[in-house]
Amino acid sequence: MWQQVEKQALRTSGKRTLVAVLVLFLGIAVTVLTAALEIFPKNGLWRPMENPDAYRMAAAARESLSGRVSMELRELPLYATGYELGDGTSAMAICLTTRDGLWFPVVVDLSVYDRMDDYGTLEGYQGRFRLMRDPVTAKEIADTLREDYAFEESEFLSLVLEPESPVLARTGGMLRLFLGLALELLGLWLLLGRLELRYSPAWKSLSVYGPPEEAAAALEGELSRCPSPQPLFTDHWLLVRRPWKGTVFVPVGDVVWCHKSVVLRGGGAARCSVILYLRSRRSPLRWEMPSEAHAAAVLKQISRTSPWMDTRYIPQWEQLWKHSPEAFRNNPPCRKF
Repeated sequence: MWQQVEKQALRTSGKRTLVAVLVLFLGIAVTVLTAALEIFPKNGLWRPMENPDAYRMAAAARESLSGRVSMELRELPLYATGYELGDGTSAMAICLTTRDGLWFPVVVDLSVYDRMDDYGTLEGYQGRFRLMRDPVTAKEIADTLREDYAFEESEFLSLVLEPESPVLARTGGMLRLFLGLALELLGLWLLLGRLELRYSPAWKSLSVYGPPEEAAAALEGELSRCPSPQPLFTDHWLLVRRPWKGTVFVPVGDVVWCHKSVVLRGGGAARCSVILYLRSRRSPLRWEMPSEAHAAAVLKQISRTSPWMDTRYIPQWEQLWKHSPEAFRNNPPCRKF
């Protein structure tokens, strides 16, 4: 129905497509890695080891891709060491425990001291644990206790367990999972905007000026009479192509003021743009031009449709727009007569 409009709306550089593909693949990567390494793997948050023996714990620690091994432990004997991790109300007690003839450190809440006997011993402790996520601290704890208690290598496991909150752990994993899904949807939406007119930035820009179907029909008629395959403008419309954000259509009558902007780059190159000040938006719209000749043609077309407009750059006019765009629209200082 709107073949020319669709052709111009979806014709843009590959930059927007590249962004869409990158966002989509980033979302897929976050989703897959979160699901594979945190939420659904064996010995992970949703399938912790059920009261494993010491050898299973050691094997899981070696085989884990993420190092985040979770486990339910029961009937643990705890022995106070006198060491604590952290300060104040957040401090944790560092204890020793044994299973299957092997010793290893466990970090637990300070309230465990209230349940210990006079010898600093507590039988039958249980809870949800994980391997300590800070490898530097874990190594320091293990090395210190092995040296203090003169453990042989064959009777000591160099791993440290710390408590795990299933709710908090799963919440973090689910948040990352939802983040990945959100990125996937965003990437698909951006790709859809490159393939389907009604989901493109151009269609959204047409809806600003009333029913987009009517605006598209008017623009279709003008584009069908345009000799250039990639025009910058028609009799009453500007085709603003933005490399990263997509093409938008702007009626010439929506332009309150415009001027040329030339920015010098390194090596003597210059970047030429036309700055559009519109009734329909607060911030100016920067329209990059292939050359100064193209910019001059655009300004000439706008002047032909709006002969009252002065298209020179006047700093005072720019400052007036920044401070009071509504006053600028009501009484444009760029009006010649």
